[in-house]
Amino acid sequence: MQILARSLTFHKFSDLKMVQTLASVQVYDQQICNALKKTLATLGEDPKIAIYQNLAKTFQIREIEIPRRIDIVEKLFDEIFGIGSDPLKKMFHTNLTKAIENIW
Repeated sequence: MQILARSLTFHKFSDLKMVQTLASVQVYDQQICNALKKTLATLGEDPKIAIYQNLAKTFQIREIEIPRRIDIVEKLFDEIFGIGSDPLKKMFHTNLTKAIENIW
């Protein structure tokens, strides 16, 4: 954020707040991606790759779009694992909560 802030000329305090908010959103989005990777890693490398490929092929969602389409990830978990998706979703929530706590 410091590099971005230095590269911009701020005319108003609100401009700086906008950059800070954008940086916070990007950090949060990255934590969502990291939490999902950590959760999927428990399944093994091949299932993790298959899930990402399924997101791309079936739902046209790239990895960087996942934070804005997390509802689709939940839907995919339900389709693939059925009732067995609940522990996976709980694990994702736990991983995300821990990651966010480390930021703040």
